[in-house]
Amino acid sequence: MTLLYQLQEKSDFTGTEARVSDYILQELENFSAMTIHDIGIGAYTSNASIIRLAKKLGFEGFKDFKIQLVKDIQASFTQVSAVDPNFPFDVTDNVNAISKKLSDLSIKAITETTNHINTKEIQELAKVMSKSNRIFLYGIADSQIRINSFQNKLMKLNIYAIVADNYSEEIWHTLNAQTGDIALFVTYGGHTQSMANNLKQLRRNKVKTALITASREDQLRSYSDFVISLPKGEGDKGKISTFFSQIAIDYVLNLLFSLIYKEDFTKNAIETKKKNLAFKKLGGKK
Repeated sequence: MTLLYQLQEKSDFTGTEARVSDYILQELENFSAMTIHDIGIGAYTSNASIIRLAKKLGFEGFKDFKIQLVKDIQASFTQVSAVDPNFPFDVTDNVNAISKKLSDLSIKAITETTNHINTKEIQELAKVMSKSNRIFLYGIADSQIRINSFQNKLMKLNIYAIVADNYSEEIWHTLNAQTGDIALFVTYGGHTQSMANNLKQLRRNKVKTALITASREDQLRSYSDFVISLPKGEGDKGKISTFFSQIAIDYVLNLLFSLIYKEDFTKNAIETKKKNLAFKKLGGKK
């Protein structure tokens, strides 16, 4: 049983000891810099009372107590705890608690996404994308932010992808796409009629299509040559933000970019190094 847990449990604590414990737990982010005097003032008690609490918990004095508690606090930040993706924190959490919960949520999202991905499917998709004449990217709202970032990464490999939904011109891009191109749709929640219509038209144009989604909507999947499934980690409504879904999408797009890069690794590595040097000489800012 950790010291941090014992302070939270307050088993057999007197009123004064419980007050000291509550104060320490409220000040965990500052505890390593605090003296016994600081704690005494904050908890409205004497140094002797704090030392008695330390001894009650099995320590020789405050110094040993503090060393162990600092270790427990640091260790708590490396342990992944269960987090609600829809409401990962609440009004009572301090900055350290929120930081830890968002870290845990990020780890959860990436771990679940890694376990969910069909590696053969995404590897084949990367090969097709790397050989395509043009890449069209479809995504709205939060998903469009992620595909804009993906587009930026591809540009640095001299691959110029087109974000089809920019300026609401996705229908024209759909009509212009042809054999040799590929269209990638990104949607966490799933079905929109517009998306289904575009996918159908692209199939008529004999354009390769790919879908990244957590939706189990059969229609969208049936129109797609490649489907990269995401875990359903958050609800469609009633959430603080789209933390889980955006981390999952970002992770998949980063993996996809990495696999495209690897398709011609030596050339890309040489070109990236050369262009980074030229970029600096031209005074570019990242």
